[in-house]
Amino acid sequence: MKGFPSEEIDLRQFRWAGLTRDRNWWWQLQALPFLDWFVGAYGLLATTNEKRQGFNFGKRALLNWQENAETNRAPLTWQDHASAFRLRNLVRWLSLAAICEFDLDDIEWLHLVERHLAFLADEKQYSRHTNHGFDQAFIGYQTCLMWSKIPRVAAFSETFRSRLHSEVEFAFTSQGVHKENSPGYQKGMTASLKSLSTFKALGDNEIGRAGEILYSRARNVLRAMTLPSGTLPMIGDTPRKLGLEDKAWPDVEVVDLADSGYVIARGMTIWGERYHLTFKCGHLSHYHRHDDDLSIHLAFEDQIVFGDAGLGHYDEKDAQRIAVRSPKGHTTVFPLGTAAARKPERLSQLPTLRLVDRDTIEGETSMYGGRLCRIVDLSCLRQGRITIRDRWKEPINAQTQTSFLLGANAEVKSTQGEAVAWLKVGTRVSITATPETQWAHENVPTSMEYGVYQTAQRVFVEYPSSLPTIEFTVRITPASRSGAA
Repeated sequence: MKGFPSEEIDLRQFRWAGLTRDRNWWWQLQALPFLDWFVGAYGLLATTNEKRQGFNFGKRALLNWQENAETNRAPLTWQDHASAFRLRNLVRWLSLAAICEFDLDDIEWLHLVERHLAFLADEKQYSRHTNHGFDQAFIGYQTCLMWSKIPRVAAFSETFRSRLHSEVEFAFTSQGVHKENSPGYQKGMTASLKSLSTFKALGDNEIGRAGEILYSRARNVLRAMTLPSGTLPMIGDTPRKLGLEDKAWPDVEVVDLADSGYVIARGMTIWGERYHLTFKCGHLSHYHRHDDDLSIHLAFEDQIVFGDAGLGHYDEKDAQRIAVRSPKGHTTVFPLGTAAARKPERLSQLPTLRLVDRDTIEGETSMYGGRLCRIVDLSCLRQGRITIRDRWKEPINAQTQTSFLLGANAEVKSTQGEAVAWLKVGTRVSITATPETQWAHENVPTSMEYGVYQTAQRVFVEYPSSLPTIEFTVRITPASRSGAA
């Protein structure tokens, strides 16, 4: 399974019970990926006997799943998303089997496909306006078009087409930003948009063209989100993964995606390093959302100056997962002891983000109640300096904390008067506050890979919400100018 250690399981005899595994592990296995592996490998198999052996393995494993998974109450057997991908893999495998005239007599294949379509078409199983819902509609409609001459399959066509049209309209903003709070899902769903072009070959030009128009915008956003290292910032539920590298890095560029919750600044420092800053403040969906309104992510070349704690794993009761989603896992400002509202309908006001001018970004959030504001001045970013102003426009009765999550290999050297940290290559980072405030630091969990945790340091200050404004000056000095070895 992707992201998990290798292990040997004979799926022809597996009881689909008796194993304690991560939810994501079961999600992957319930999609029956071995069916699609055979389809992908079919052309590489040299002899007819090898091909038949591969098919027979898949057939016995499929029959074993039918006999045991539901009976033994295997986790996620009929989970909405896993079932959609199982249908996709099943249909591809059955289509190849039919073309190659493999023996399908033991499989009630039409009943099995129809059962999956009926399950996904059920309104109670439809995860509307999420990446799950997009995939459900995509796979359901694709199946109906591929097997349109079978009435029991084609009967579901209009349901899935209508849903897919709605999902395409909702999933991305007009600027091309995927709404689920995550560059990782921006990448995945941009690939899904590209796949919509296949519907033109299946006879639906309208869906195909809609995907092509959005794909161009989404691809541009993905390129803007990508760090100088070629990876994506670990904002939201984004593990470390490659983005879309831009070989023509700009000298100075501000990408205004404020209506979609992001402003991105990219360019070259006066000492010749590429920089990338993301200011995030938006609430278009609660899916994959962290408590990261008003957060900043900053990188110079392959060094993360201010980062994000990442994904962890999808166990919302796990203490480390709770920590990486919390404001302490981000470079942001927040009140202590107040839970964030993660569903948009629970907000008194939606967050706002705007590019005031070329060098100034202003964001506001009500996710904690009240109205909290952050202004970021980028006018000296090329010189390695940023100014941040935090204040309550509508205060609540709580102490406030401004927190800076340092990159994984940073080491805090001082919190006396200013916070000083050194990055692994000798870059010096200093942060001062006005009015002067006592700094503190602590270790917090972070996660660059699914299910794998390590620690990073955050530095922070605490002050009353009644303070009119607190201003922070961040100075980044490269090794060549800091005197570091």
